[in-house]
Amino acid sequence: MKLSNLTSLRVPVLACATALAAAAAGMGGCNLIAAGAFIVGGYEKTEAVYTLDEKRTTVIFVDDRGSVLRQRAVRELIASGGEEKLLEEKAVLDMVQGRQAIAASKTERAGKLLTIEQIGRAVMAQVIIYANVDSFSLKPDGQTYQPTAVLSVKVIDVETGAKLFPSPDSGQDSYSFTVNFKERTEEAPGSFAAELGEEQRFAKSVGVRLAQLFFKHDRIENAGDSLRERRK
Repeated sequence: MKLSNLTSLRVPVLACATALAAAAAGMGGCNLIAAGAFIVGGYEKTEAVYTLDEKRTTVIFVDDRGSVLRQRAVRELIASGGEEKLLEEKAVLDMVQGRQAIAASKTERAGKLLTIEQIGRAVMAQVIIYANVDSFSLKPDGQTYQPTAVLSVKVIDVETGAKLFPSPDSGQDSYSFTVNFKERTEEAPGSFAAELGEEQRFAKSVGVRLAQLFFKHDRIENAGDSLRERRK
């Protein structure tokens, strides 16, 4: 997030706080405390859609069942971006690297690919965050440079094979969300190599947004992009 965006978002908050303080100048101390609390309280929070058990070893497995990615590295970068953020926020205390889960997924048993829980067991995880990349593009309409990705996510208990999220009672197989960066003013990548580099940069951001599904965070962390979510 650029400093200019952060500054522009702070101005209305400070202006409102100033107005509150002015209005409360002739009133009791509690009103002045309320104005101060407005400043200290900060920005609106986005709630977690599901809270992970921090004590259970977790792994993020990023899948590409539809072969929509042109770089294998993108899967690993989404996973690493997510695991780094989850550990940073202490949403989970122990994680297996996602690249290990991707490597394990290539194994076959009895001529069949491993199930999600089998992949989790193969890397000795207790919980697996499964995220399939439904779409991933720097130019979704073929012209406008507006990096967009859509992921379908579910959380599986590796030990029992049960789906923890979305809740089985919801009737939903997965939770789908879209990371949609607003159109940028700078020029789009001018070469194939530059495009590949931008895809990798975007992949890390997608991983961070994936992680944010699982802990409460400031909405300002999403400044510069929008996060649209839906269930399917």
